Amino acid sequence: DLNPKWTLDNENIVFSSNRVSDTLQRKEEIQTSSNRFDLFAFEYRKKDRSKIVLKRLTNTATINEMHPVEVKKDEFYYLSDANGLWNRWKLEKDSVISFIDTMIHYRFDNKTSAVSNLNTGILNFSAISSSEVITQIHQNRRDYLYRQPLFEGKKESNKVYFLNKREQKQGPQIENEEEPKEEASPLKDTIPIVIEISEDGHYVKQTLVLYESTEEYKNQSNQPDNRLNYEEPIRIPYRLNFAKDYVSAKIDNSFLSQSYQVYSGPGNVYLNPSVSGLLRISFSDVMEDYVLSGGMRIPTSRNSSEFYAAMDMRKKRLDKQLYYYRRSYENQRNNNLEKLITHEVQLNLNYPFSEVFSWRSTFLSRTDIGHPLAVNSASLERKINYAYQGGVKSALVFDNSRQWSENAWSGTKLKVFAEYLQNFDAKEIGMINLGVDMRHSIKLFKEMVWVNRIASATSFGNSRLLYYMGGVDNWMIRPKNSFNMDMPVDPNGRFAYQTLATPMRGFVQNQRNGNSFAVFNSEIRIPLFVMLSKTPVRNEPLRTFQLIGFFDFGTAWTGAHPFSKDNFFNVETIIDKPAVIKIEYSREPLIAALGFGLRSKIFGYFVRGDLGWGIEDGTFTQKPQLFLSLSHDI
Repeated sequence: DLNPKWTLDNENIVFSSNRVSDTLQRKEEIQTSSNRFDLFAFEYRKKDRSKIVLKRLTNTATINEMHPVEVKKDEFYYLSDANGLWNRWKLEKDSVISFIDTMIHYRFDNKTSAVSNLNTGILNFSAISSSEVITQIHQNRRDYLYRQPLFEGKKESNKVYFLNKREQKQGPQIENEEEPKEEASPLKDTIPIVIEISEDGHYVKQTLVLYESTEEYKNQSNQPDNRLNYEEPIRIPYRLNFAKDYVSAKIDNSFLSQSYQVYSGPGNVYLNPSVSGLLRISFSDVMEDYVLSGGMRIPTSRNSSEFYAAMDMRKKRLDKQLYYYRRSYENQRNNNLEKLITHEVQLNLNYPFSEVFSWRSTFLSRTDIGHPLAVNSASLERKINYAYQGGVKSALVFDNSRQWSENAWSGTKLKVFAEYLQNFDAKEIGMINLGVDMRHSIKLFKEMVWVNRIASATSFGNSRLLYYMGGVDNWMIRPKNSFNMDMPVDPNGRFAYQTLATPMRGFVQNQRNGNSFAVFNSEIRIPLFVMLSKTPVRNEPLRTFQLIGFFDFGTAWTGAHPFSKDNFFNVETIIDKPAVIKIEYSREPLIAALGFGLRSKIFGYFVRGDLGWGIEDGTFTQKPQLFLSLSHDI
């Protein structure tokens, strides 16, 4: 139902609609519709609304009528495409004799007639009085407004119509309604006219001239007439033209790249990003086939200098991205302090098999440069360390999730990945890492969802990846003891890189560590104000507010499995020469966390707050742990 307008007596509403039925019913039933629009009148002040029958003003199977307006009593003007272009038409209510018995019976009928015959379609019109209208027309890529008389006399009602898709490609035919159509011969008074039509059947440009008779057309055709010639526009090939997509500045504490940190040996800690400013800018061409982007972090400490530049190529089905990343931070190596600078160049490929299933791969080259910092006389003699690596990472990604609102979705997300990283100076096999991450969300009621996640990974080879379990991603306002220094790392683990295995709320980082990990997370997200309100919530912090109940369960280990004797967590070696004491524990390697949290979007930032109680050896920890972060999902 489109273009509603009040009648002059404010008793009815006239509108255009493609509805098939003229009855308004109270029950919610699926109503079929056509692709043609007719005019209807709705008696607004009718008291009995159990079953309202609309008044059908027009009933044309192949013609559209739009934008009705009543100018005089029972006199309507509207737009119709009866002659192939949108022109202004007039509808009058009239009475005709229905039948005669003892008296004359009348029935009401609607008479229609064209009041304009422009060679350019009318976009819209508005009656400013009972005798004048404002008409909007699009010509030569510009819109024009004309002030015209409402009625200029009846126009010729020759129709330009299409019988089928084949004739639609060939062009229109013009038929004179006064002459009957002969079946065995071509149409009389038919004038071939060149017309350009877009794929959806709408007119782009045409030159239309109607003649009253064939003789008049023949007389005119002997003289040069430019109106019948269609000039094809100059075709200019598409050229790359970049425009700015966005420029953003925000506060953030996440890394710009997912590359691993270098592990420097026992006593090393995971370096969390500090909260600082992040600037981003992006440019893309008109067709969005190519995207240039870049960003940098405004450092607030000595461990947060980052920069990246990327170029995306999306013209073909295989998406390609060239990515450069640089980061510098202070690192401790063998009880010495150094400035570590990482340069990384990536080629990212993404090939979608379907709308929900894709293959993604990354080829990378990485250089780590360690500059010794002068803290004493011995550090001045240390040399700069260089490490060159190359690798590949490949993943299969399945994602059929549907987003209902902020941080509320349903469906399944699955990622299975494998990666290999090789040091160019080493002759042995480098690091091999295999993993899986699966998430499933169920919609319980309205926007309340239940999200579950299972993730696991293992690393092996001559150099391995060290996982620290505990805490959350992008942890803000961390306490001083946010890293558990009492949990030792296997000195014989051949670890070359380190990363986090999260979340495990209720414990700080490094509550468990090893070259393998497994974790299960479960959350129930309740949009409290959305569920309690009967109307849509417009306030963003209240609309995105969520009450969370969560449960985390998992561990990290070395060896074949968490309960293996090779798990360094179960063994402690004390060297007191000449004696070497080896202690085997029977401690529980599995840990868990239980708690609740709040979520909301404040000043454009989605803020997470979680309060968790850790469960170790079957008992709760004494104090709960508070976690604040800026991230979505689990």
